[in-house]
Amino acid sequence: PRSFDQDPKNQALVQAFKDKKQDPSGPFVFPSYAAVQVIAEGIEKAGDEKPEDVAKALRANTFNTPTGELAFDEKGDLKNFEFVVYEWHADGTKTEAK
Repeated sequence: PRSFDQDPKNQALVQAFKDKKQDPSGPFVFPSYAAVQVIAEGIEKAGDEKPEDVAKALRANTFNTPTGELAFDEKGDLKNFEFVVYEWHADGTKTEAK
């Protein structure tokens, strides 16, 4: 995943991790945070913790997370999922493709 800790909009969250002596730069920190956030908001929007109601709420809403907007289709798959592929070159440079 891209470095979400480098995104200016996430600096308050980065600082919150650092204040707790946690490293915000790991590749799974922000995707994991976003996953928990989406589940919590799905439960809140569903009004209960029943899996079928939460799933319905997840499919019916869009969630603004530190990794970007997340939304799900009827099958429960992420819509517009983006990832980054880095290519390292022999001269030490890298290129990024989305």
